[in-house]
Amino acid sequence: MKKLNTREDVYELLSASTASAALGTAIETGLLWLLAEKPLDGAGVAQALNIPVKRCHYWLQYLQSLGILKETPHGYAPSSQARAVILDSFSMDSWKHLALDERERSAGVHDLALYISEPGSVWAAQGLAKPIDYVEKMRESPDRAREFTRMLYEVHKNLANELASRLDLAGVHRLMDLGGNSGVVSMALLRNPLASPPRSWISRTSALPGMRSPMKIHSRIESPITLQNLTRMRFLEGLTDYRMRCERF
Repeated sequence: MKKLNTREDVYELLSASTASAALGTAIETGLLWLLAEKPLDGAGVAQALNIPVKRCHYWLQYLQSLGILKETPHGYAPSSQARAVILDSFSMDSWKHLALDERERSAGVHDLALYISEPGSVWAAQGLAKPIDYVEKMRESPDRAREFTRMLYEVHKNLANELASRLDLAGVHRLMDLGGNSGVVSMALLRNPLASPPRSWISRTSALPGMRSPMKIHSRIESPITLQNLTRMRFLEGLTDYRMRCERF
């Protein structure tokens, strides 16, 4: 998210929640992947996703105005930018996990101006259920644990490869991975041409039930760990009456 420089930037930030919701819905419903397979007009999308026709038309037009979709003679299709930064970067499951996670995490901020002075949980003041810690969500759902692990692998793959390329591991014969994440860094280190033969390495990973390290996931994306993201997560954490764990930090 860019910083404020003009009045237009202020308006853009004020309206960002609407754009975020439209994009998140396009990801969670699988719209972008549906249209990547075959362009559809508004009526076709409405039927495929079971959305009221007029609402669907407005949604598609808004996504087009954001540069996410383009209109072709055969209907709507993902724009070249959307293909590059969404469809060709992460798998559909990983993007859906990220969109769902963000939607759940930000549910308590929409009427923040009315509740920011509450001494306790802003969520409770709005009658919302207490947000569940992401680790608890994975304990309750092995499927979510698997999705999280695969997403984490994709998000950190480029970062892991860059880290591995900067380390001189000549003469190193053993590696112990303490586990808990996707194992992406260990796998990148094992591919390091300066490392000892992989058979002499010990890789031990452990995670929550249902979490496995994926071996064949392809992605191209930078690490999302930035100062702005960190401060945003701390801000969201401060709206609850307990300390939330943040999986990205």
